[in-house]
Amino acid sequence: MKQSTVLFEMEPKQVMRLFKGLQKQIADLNTKLDEQKPIEWVPRAKVADLFQVSLVTVHRWSVEGKIKPYAIGSKIFYKRHELDKALIDMTV
Repeated sequence: MKQSTVLFEMEPKQVMRLFKGLQKQIADLNTKLDEQKPIEWVPRAKVADLFQVSLVTVHRWSVEGKIKPYAIGSKIFYKRHELDKALIDMTV
């Protein structure tokens, strides 16, 4: 049996509470979906291409903490979602 809500019989404050509750549920679902996404690993050379900088600059940013490197075996990779956030932080 489906639960339904009749909006025209509700007070405006009740409608606002209903929508705020829905916003929270949507935000929670988005967080859960983000957690389930597989990590996209990006090699150093690809990072340099994405940011249109040299490998030396990528290394400097790693040392400065602007981007976080991850060693997998003998290679260095970066998480794509962290690079996207770093790009936003560097441009703002």
